Amino acid sequence: SSEYIDDTKLFDIFDDPNSTPLVQIFDEAFLKTVLSQYLERKFCLETRKIVLWHVCTHNFNEVFHFVKESMPQEEFLKIIMLKDDELNNSSMMAAKEASDMVLMSLLSTLVYSTDDMDTKNEYLHHKNKSGDTLLKIIISHGDTLSMHREVMIKVCFIYTSFSSLLTISYILNKKHIRM
Repeated sequence: SSEYIDDTKLFDIFDDPNSTPLVQIFDEAFLKTVLSQYLERKFCLETRKIVLWHVCTHNFNEVFHFVKESMPQEEFLKIIMLKDDELNNSSMMAAKEASDMVLMSLLSTLVYSTDDMDTKNEYLHHKNKSGDTLLKIIISHGDTLSMHREVMIKVCFIYTSFSSLLTISYILNKKHIRM
């Protein structure tokens, strides 16, 4: 029992004679059906995080978008930046499992959903306990995630260049003010 799920109908699904609970949990359509009834109004932040991590490791792109659209953008960004015990964020988890569709959705979500450079910098340069960055994990897959590798390199280049230009602009403006 849980204070977040008080409707016992959720547990009736385990009595389905055509499927086992384990098969149902790994079925994207089933997961979307359950989430459509309970995600928005019943699940706490921690449960949403666990659902998202499950989606990332199983390449459930349709459910990913469902979860993303079920909450405010700021809350969703907070969830995708949360880290597991090995300090992997959602994108790192998706990259480790080569969940290509979810990984691309995560990349585009972070790039286009916020202008906060600190958040983007954290996302691009974060290291897990093994010292791996998202780009290193993607590169370790070779050609499997080649498109993702190209996107990450381009994104890193753009934001590194942009950050450098901002720094140079700040320094020049500071010198100009002193003169």
